Amino acid sequence: LFVSHVAANQHKATLVRRNGDRSRELMNQVRPWLSQVPPGGVLRLVHPLESQGTEYSIFLVRGFNLLGEGEHGLARALGRPDVHIQVVGAGTREPLPSGQGVALTLAGDRVVPVEPERVP
Repeated sequence: LFVSHVAANQHKATLVRRNGDRSRELMNQVRPWLSQVPPGGVLRLVHPLESQGTEYSIFLVRGFNLLGEGEHGLARALGRPDVHIQVVGAGTREPLPSGQGVALTLAGDRVVPVEPERVP
């Protein structure tokens, strides 16, 4: 029994480490896009369809939920506290006002623009 608890805890620790690594990677991919967001503008992070649904474990986090700082904390962590960050579901396709922000989503492990004309 003890051995199974140790193995389970090691597995959970591995998952937590992977979540942290993936969170850092997402932040590194999002950060360059902030140069296109004006002061007071919006950075919209749209969850991909495959990340929708109920998450049953804190060890298996999907989509932009890995950036769990909350929108305001995430803006500070990215060095742009003046930016409004919105994390929205995959069905949200309301366009941003022209020149007021950037909408990004995930394609596999890559952060990509929602709107093709926003490619940097």
